[in-house]
Amino acid sequence: MSPLVQMFQLADVAEVHYRHCGLDAAFCAHAGDLLGGLGDTVDVPRLLAAEPVLCRRLSERELDAAPEGLADFTDLRATGWAFPRGRRTCRPGGRRDGAAARGRTVLHRAGLVHDIGLHGVPVTVLDKPGRLSVTERERIRLSAYSTERVLVRPAKLGRIGAVAALAHERQDGSGHHR
Repeated sequence: MSPLVQMFQLADVAEVHYRHCGLDAAFCAHAGDLLGGLGDTVDVPRLLAAEPVLCRRLSERELDAAPEGLADFTDLRATGWAFPRGRRTCRPGGRRDGAAARGRTVLHRAGLVHDIGLHGVPVTVLDKPGRLSVTERERIRLSAYSTERVLVRPAKLGRIGAVAALAHERQDGSGHHR
C-alpha cells in the first residue's frame, strides 16, 4: 500500500475516533498497523516526489476520468450537501470541434468538481442534524470559493475551477459565494 494512502487512512480513522470518543481515542491502537513500515520520520515531499502518478501530465482522457473520481469521493463525504444527480447532467455532447466543444468539456469537468470545496468543511458541519448556525452556514457558502482556489493551479484547471465556483450562484443574487 502506498505510504500516502496509509497516511490518509490513518487520518480518516483518527478523525472518526476523535469525533465519537474524543482526543485520547483519536490516536488509536491501529496507528502501528496502518503506518507499519514507514519508519520513525516521514518525509512528505519525498513521498510526493516518489509517487509516479503525481509526476506526469494527464492525457485528455485521464483529465476526464480524474474529476469523476473526485466527484464520487465528494459524494461519499458530503452526502447531504453534494449534488450527484446535478453533476451528471453536464455531459459534453455534440460535435467535437471548435470553441463550443471546448466549452462543453469545461462545463462537464466543472460540473463534476463543483462541490470539491466541501472537503474544507468539517464533517461535523456536513453531517449535523437540524439547522446550521450562522457560522456553519457561512462555511458551506465559502466552499464554492474553496473549489475555485483548489483548482486555480495548475493553470489547465483554472478555467474549470472558475466555472465550478459559479455552480451555486443564482440570477437573483441569492446564491453563493459571490
